[in-house]
Amino acid sequence: MVIQIESEIIKGMAGEVKYCTKPCPHKTIGIGNIPAMVGSTECKMCQHHGGITEASNCVICNHE
Repeated sequence: MVIQIESEIIKGMAGEVKYCTKPCPHKTIGIGNIPAMVGSTECKMCQHHGGITEASNCVICNHE
């Protein structure tokens, strides 16, 4: 399954920061079951993460 990465860039005093905004349909983190964001660090550490496409705009998810 390929999932599109959605993000926004916020400009701050330290420069631009990219925030992923699309919740993962499969993975939650923490006690409150907060969804991991597609393309975020939590997404990349997931056992189902299969990489990011060459265009860097989609995550390959191996979740069944």
